[in-house]
Amino acid sequence: MSKTLVAVQHRPLRGRMQAGRDALVHAGARFRTGLAPGRDRGEQGAATAEYAVATVAACGFGGILITLLKSDTMLSLLKAIINAGLRAAGIEFEL
Repeated sequence: MSKTLVAVQHRPLRGRMQAGRDALVHAGARFRTGLAPGRDRGEQGAATAEYAVATVAACGFGGILITLLKSDTMLSLLKAIINAGLRAAGIEFEL
């Protein structure tokens, strides 16, 4: 059985450095365009839209909370909770 020697062709150091630079440039271009690996160009602004929807929902929820907390019923309930906590800590203070 004869063994065949295969000559392995090595790229010179300069060629390997260029290949590394090309990979970094390609990764940088992908980062600047916002395309993650495996993402389609049709989904390019999807994350921004999701953040916008979440921000609008949080603002709406905050508005509802402010409206509820301004009512006399909720204000008296909060005062009662705080006073009960202060009494449990041994502090006599009435809001």
